[in-house]
Amino acid sequence: MGNDLSGSMTPEWGLMTNLVVLDLSNNWLNGTIPAALRSLKRLQTLGLGTNFLSGPIPSWLGELTALQVLNLGASAGDNEDGSQGLTGTLPEALSQLPQLAVLNVETNALTGSIPEQLCSRNKLKVLKLRSNRLGGVPQYLTQCTELTQLDISNNRFSGPMPANMSWPQLAVLDASSNDFHGPLTPALYSLPVLGYLNLANNRSALYSLPVLGYLNLANNSCTGLAVLGYLNPASIRFSGSIERAVTLMTFLTQLNLANNRLTGIIDENLWFLPQLRSLDLSRNNLTGSISSAIGLTFGLTDVLLGTNSLTGAIPPQMGVLQNLHEVDLRNSSMSCLGTHEDAAAAAAPPSSTADAAANATANATAVDLMAKADRDPQQCDDSMLLPCFLFFSKVTLPRIDNSNMACPVILRRPRDEAVAACEGDSASQLGEQAGNIAEVAAAQQTWDIDPSYYQFRPCRCLEGFRAVWLSNGTRLTCEAMPGTAAAWVTPVTALLCVIGVALLAAVGLFVWLRMTVQLRPRWQREKELAENRKKGVPSGGPATIVVTDIECFSGE
Repeated sequence: MGNDLSGSMTPEWGLMTNLVVLDLSNNWLNGTIPAALRSLKRLQTLGLGTNFLSGPIPSWLGELTALQVLNLGASAGDNEDGSQGLTGTLPEALSQLPQLAVLNVETNALTGSIPEQLCSRNKLKVLKLRSNRLGGVPQYLTQCTELTQLDISNNRFSGPMPANMSWPQLAVLDASSNDFHGPLTPALYSLPVLGYLNLANNRSALYSLPVLGYLNLANNSCTGLAVLGYLNPASIRFSGSIERAVTLMTFLTQLNLANNRLTGIIDENLWFLPQLRSLDLSRNNLTGSISSAIGLTFGLTDVLLGTNSLTGAIPPQMGVLQNLHEVDLRNSSMSCLGTHEDAAAAAAPPSSTADAAANATANATAVDLMAKADRDPQQCDDSMLLPCFLFFSKVTLPRIDNSNMACPVILRRPRDEAVAACEGDSASQLGEQAGNIAEVAAAQQTWDIDPSYYQFRPCRCLEGFRAVWLSNGTRLTCEAMPGTAAAWVTPVTALLCVIGVALLAAVGLFVWLRMTVQLRPRWQREKELAENRKKGVPSGGPATIVVTDIECFSGE
């Protein structure tokens, strides 16, 4: 395994009849699977994967009744029809292997359907069929009652998604990139240890899955009523809201619903999932704010909520998340001022009346204040531009959004500084909970926050652009100054000039060398020819002599 063996397998391999394990995977073997291996009746493990084999899977493999592991995956040999890897169908004879526990034929060019009796006589625990051309309705998989891993992704299977109440040990199910459709069978919801489910790029309707550890539904075309709300059958993406039922997935560690059409708010109960590690809800139409309950999801490593319509401020409770690695809040409506209601409340005068008329007047005033906050937003205090545990570094980087500005990198404060900054009682601080702020290295976390959140305050325009402040000094735009080229024009022009000069010099040198050889004077050429004659016939190997000059030649 993992050497540099090459060539085809010779008949001599069949002489080692006492072999129990033969693992030749990860080499450069080519050709077909040799019939000589048919005599290795004691084989328990046969590994020929990740080679350059081609041709069909031989049916005589069913005679190796001691086989427990059969790995023929990832072959890349060339076939006459232009395909690569093993071809043909899965032999029915594989069902005659009573001890077979692992069958791996992934990444080949197999066609046909799954044999009806594939799991009728064995103890198959791992079945990997991904990246082939298998099709049909794989209903016979329900007979594989001892499966722990099932990967049938990237094939041409159709019909309803197979599932079995007798799959008590199934932990991994990947059926992505097929043509499954219709509602999922209720049996799938009852699998007790299912920890990874990938159904991306199918047409299935999804319902509650209470013990999932991984759920990837990105870029789907699912239909029906689901835990995610109503899914439009005419749409190519999920729509509707994220219902509270998603919090029943108590084993959920990764949730990826990115690039869909989800609306509504992020229910705060989502942050009570005890094992949630990664959450990607980016590129949707979600509204509302991030609940302070996010501070209770202690295992969070990635929070990707960018390109939504979220509002409000970043909750300071995120400062207690020790394992946090990446936070993406780009392209949102979040603000250091908080929500519109917060901004209006900050601008409202104090009121002590409580009668109905006064309340009605106060409500009308609040609406007016919110409208005014939209037209004439307030400026945040410097201490509120970022959550109390973050700060602007001295390093600024140009933004890649064509805004022609550079903004500072956002880092975490050292713990002692963060505790001191968060000890206050304002909405942007933690009060007595400041002591729970995690000890995190500044470079351990990546915070990508839209500059509109901190009102562009520390940002600057690039060279050749002038700053134009709008909306009461809370929004920055950078306009090109008249007669000034963009910042990238000068270095690019200089680089093109250097490249042009280098090319001209190379061409000139080549022409000079050619002319020097071709325009030698005749006496120099005759001198070189005479010196070559004096050396005689070249020695050390065959030589070809071409006569180019014959002296004293006479035709008489």
